[in-house]
Amino acid sequence: MHKRVLAKLSLTLIVLTCYCSFQSLRDSFASETHSTQHLRRSIQSSPDTLDPHVALGIHPLSVLRDLYEGLTNASADNEALPGVATKWDISEDRKKYTFHLRHDAKWSDGTPVTAEHFVFGWKRALDPKTTSPKADLIYIIENAEEIVKGTKKIDDLGIKAIDPYTFEVTLRNPYPYFLNLLTHSIFFPLLPSQIEKYGQNFAKPGIMVSNGAFTLEEWQPQSKILLKKNPHYWDQENVRLTNVSFYPIEDQNALFKLYRANDIDFTYIIPDSQYDFVRKNFPNEFKGGSYLTTAGIGFNLTRPPFKDNLKLREALSLAINREFICERITKTGEIPAYSWVDPSIKEIKAPSFSYKNMTQAERLKLAKKLYKEAGYSKEKPLEVELRYDTNDNHKKLVLAISTMWKDLGVKTHLVNEELKVFLQNRQMKQVTEAFRNFWNLDYFDPFSFTQLFLSYSGSNTSGYNCAAYDDLYKKAMTSAEPQEREERLYNLSKMALESHALLPIFHAVTKRLVKPWVEGYEHNSLDIVYSKNLSIKK
Repeated sequence: MHKRVLAKLSLTLIVLTCYCSFQSLRDSFASETHSTQHLRRSIQSSPDTLDPHVALGIHPLSVLRDLYEGLTNASADNEALPGVATKWDISEDRKKYTFHLRHDAKWSDGTPVTAEHFVFGWKRALDPKTTSPKADLIYIIENAEEIVKGTKKIDDLGIKAIDPYTFEVTLRNPYPYFLNLLTHSIFFPLLPSQIEKYGQNFAKPGIMVSNGAFTLEEWQPQSKILLKKNPHYWDQENVRLTNVSFYPIEDQNALFKLYRANDIDFTYIIPDSQYDFVRKNFPNEFKGGSYLTTAGIGFNLTRPPFKDNLKLREALSLAINREFICERITKTGEIPAYSWVDPSIKEIKAPSFSYKNMTQAERLKLAKKLYKEAGYSKEKPLEVELRYDTNDNHKKLVLAISTMWKDLGVKTHLVNEELKVFLQNRQMKQVTEAFRNFWNLDYFDPFSFTQLFLSYSGSNTSGYNCAAYDDLYKKAMTSAEPQEREERLYNLSKMALESHALLPIFHAVTKRLVKPWVEGYEHNSLDIVYSKNLSIKK
């Protein structure tokens, strides 16, 4: 009887906690005046910073693309559209780009946006003092890598302002994805006076001066980011929204309830567990489609038990039933992944794991053999921590994987962390052993996947360090001939895959809800959705 009472009390406390958490979220929405043209979007986590050169993760990008504008924007099908640049000239060898900036582009304080602001911003992003996690994206520019290594000076970077409205960029080689890459925040301009006056503290309400369609009006950490229409934006006449609120909500079930209560117009995701309900009850509000993101598991190769133990890493990969996960766990159209290169990218032939065509029974048999050869058994099991961020879908994924690893005798301890802490721990590589790993492409090109394994890349959270890989990466970067580039990309992908430093599990899809009164939404496989293109139906 005593146990039953305790159980009932525990259940009551859980229900009350969930209710109070949801109610506190609802109260924060109730306090907001919702005007006709005020869009309410959700992101998973509150950004650490809105500095466009320092922000980490994909969720700050949604906010930053509303606050700032680069030389180009992205269309729904990832074609480069004019941004601050109205047009561009490309040299015959496709290494030199000359951008012609619009004369009516202004900062939110009315100051004209000039070529010098791009020169300043890009040099700042490359400067090691800025500690940008994406600085290696700039290495495609002439002398960028040499500047970081100290063999060249910052003024040797292959960019220059020809005049206030002409910006020239010289690449180290032709890169077919260059114009698409410019939509990333690392290539946004900055107003020098902002940094000179405020340093790293410029990205705050009342201080930040931005050049995008919106300005930063209010920022309540962990609660809300409120943007206001920028009256100085060059295309402000076509921006119908007056405000955009971004709400960081890690609890997907709470987010779903808020959407159903009409407190959110636009979700970043839906809980997988609600997929059938959503398709039945909100068929016209569900927005899905290809998403250039590969979900998987990563290993920290800088410390035991995965350092110098390829057989163990491969055994754990073999034990994961990818088909079961896609069919029974995620259930929203994901594709089992045996390669890091998304199948929707047709530009290169993607390598696959050698065991792709085996049955799961055959894979498990081989997994047990390699597990034993790696020094483990049911009598001497591997004990490992598998970390994941606060996310209902991610929790179900790691639970499924831990169950599959149990077939080998592995004792998996799941460790849940707030997203910011989770990302920081992956970067530091001090406590992580195994971790949830999702890779979202920075630009529409298979080359984006290769950054994950580059020894000096800020995106490398596994600690994979291979001189041969780095050397091949450089050769691929300097390949001007398409066939040669494709061959080197294939070999890069194959080398990375065979390392089993990161295990691809499935190729993801977009899965969100958008209210019927939101107009202008278009699916984009990089999940680039500019608020300036949206409006509220009156």
